[in-house]
Amino acid sequence: MRTLALGLVSISLLSCRRGGSDDAAPGPVTLEELHPIDGQVDFGGLAPSSASLAFFDTTATFVKNTTLTYAITNDDRDLYVALEWTDDTLNNTYTFAGPVDFDGVVLLLDNDGDGTYETGEDKRFVIAGASSSQYLDQHANGGANEDDVCGDGFARMKYDAIGQKWRAEFLFPKTADAQGQDATITAATRFNIILYDNVVIASGTGNTAGLFAGTTSSAAWGTVPLASVAAIARPAIPTGLTGLIIFESEHEDPKGEIYTLDPATGTVTRITTNSFYEDCLSLSHDRQWIAFHGAANRTDYSSYEIYKVKVESLLAKTLQLRGYTPVIAHAAREAGYRAACTTNRAWSHALDRFALRRVKITERDANPVLFWAKLSGYYDTFRRLEQPA
Repeated sequence: MRTLALGLVSISLLSCRRGGSDDAAPGPVTLEELHPIDGQVDFGGLAPSSASLAFFDTTATFVKNTTLTYAITNDDRDLYVALEWTDDTLNNTYTFAGPVDFDGVVLLLDNDGDGTYETGEDKRFVIAGASSSQYLDQHANGGANEDDVCGDGFARMKYDAIGQKWRAEFLFPKTADAQGQDATITAATRFNIILYDNVVIASGTGNTAGLFAGTTSSAAWGTVPLASVAAIARPAIPTGLTGLIIFESEHEDPKGEIYTLDPATGTVTRITTNSFYEDCLSLSHDRQWIAFHGAANRTDYSSYEIYKVKVESLLAKTLQLRGYTPVIAHAAREAGYRAACTTNRAWSHALDRFALRRVKITERDANPVLFWAKLSGYYDTFRRLEQPA
């Protein structure tokens, strides 16, 4: 997963206790306030259950026993799941390319409770990392699992080396997300908890222990103990907001593109159109530039370089072009190029690998899409295909 190389940015506003006089009874408190997602599980005020489970490897050979303690509760909006299980080994090897071997826990939800975990139903997954943990919001899709476009919720797991046990917690909405990839949780929803131990990706080995039998048939799964809860007053998003939010999303390009959100108007603007993976976005203090890591290959970290792009996207401009002018040169530099070329397709700056070569800019390039196509680096390729040597 990429940091701020997001499918979508998620903003969570913590509510406050409703005030009043000093002797007034406080209003209901949200699960966000009661249970900060930090891996420090506290079963106080919950109704935990315990079960003795066994880990088996991929050949169905017994490996070791574990004791799982878990609790599930909800408020008017969210579901909270707290877990603790014994494990005498810590597996959390992680490199820049991703997890090498890990421990973890998966929460499967048969949302409609029809006896089958099927397409569109929810999967929450958290695995141990080198210093913390990694959370994935997924859903079933035709017998496989895939990441949600609109990831929501929180999860974290933490190892207790003295007690030799893992603790983990999840907090996520009970309702379907904006893409309909997490179905709504109801009183009929069934659940299963699957623990992972020493999973080694390269060899395809690892150990699992399930609270209930089955990973696709939910006939033996438990039912989510969903309580009827009165609505909790939460502060409304304030009006008159200023500033700028930047994020990366994959909803239009599988490699992701950079967008801005104006909180005052709710306007989302696409800033980049390229073939890069963008990561680690940073907005300048004057809100004019976005710096980011970029590379053609997401996992080739040695090829990542730092780039910057102007917040005011050229795609949103109507450019009046009249041959090679300072305006075109400035626009080209904003696009990430050191120089553009002249209207007679003569030689241009050759010292920069992003310099343009033999690109004719004419009146019709006032169309911003055509202009950017010529600045994209693909124009020479198109010319060679059109007029092969």
